[in-house]
Amino acid sequence: MKSSRIIGITGPSGSGKSALTAVLKNMGYPCVDADQIARQVVYPGSPCLSALSQRFGSGILNPDNSLNRKALAAIGFATKENTAALNRIMHPAILDAIAEKINAYRAFHPEWIFIDAPQLFESGLDRQCDATVAVLSDEQTRLNRIMRRDGITKQQAKLRMQAAYTDAFFQQHADLVLYNPSDDFDLQECAKALCGQLDGICAQKNADKTDVPFR
Repeated sequence: MKSSRIIGITGPSGSGKSALTAVLKNMGYPCVDADQIARQVVYPGSPCLSALSQRFGSGILNPDNSLNRKALAAIGFATKENTAALNRIMHPAILDAIAEKINAYRAFHPEWIFIDAPQLFESGLDRQCDATVAVLSDEQTRLNRIMRRDGITKQQAKLRMQAAYTDAFFQQHADLVLYNPSDDFDLQECAKALCGQLDGICAQKNADKTDVPFR
């Protein structure tokens, strides 16, 4: 039986990668949301949250000892050093949780399993994917999406964008680049075209792997 192919979807914040993944999910493909997993691994009392509070201070905690995400983001994306520290703490726990979901999905032998992972390359998760897709968009569209989505100021959104890799990085590292120019863009047709291209991309990479546990 043909092994399920793991496809990593990434891109800078506000590019619309999660909107593409939502369309793929509606088409019936299993999708893993790395952002959702990142929220799950910092539950009160978790090793991740403890490490974060030790590194960035108790100011990132709410009165009930849950994580104040806006406070963490304000500190974590303020400098490249802070962002690197944030990633060192978060990535191992996130990767373990993603592995569990991937192996659970593989039991049903789907053709494709998609991972929506903003930190796909930074975490090394790309090395476990059969192919990678980067979704890109222009800076102004991204800025507007981030402010609307997260309820933050223009300056805060710009800091978040500055902490991310440039479009050139994604163009260089991803197997396929998709452009999402506006909120009116037809992602349904884009998703159909993507699925049509993935077989060829995986074949070129000689990615016919046996069905082994993820990670």
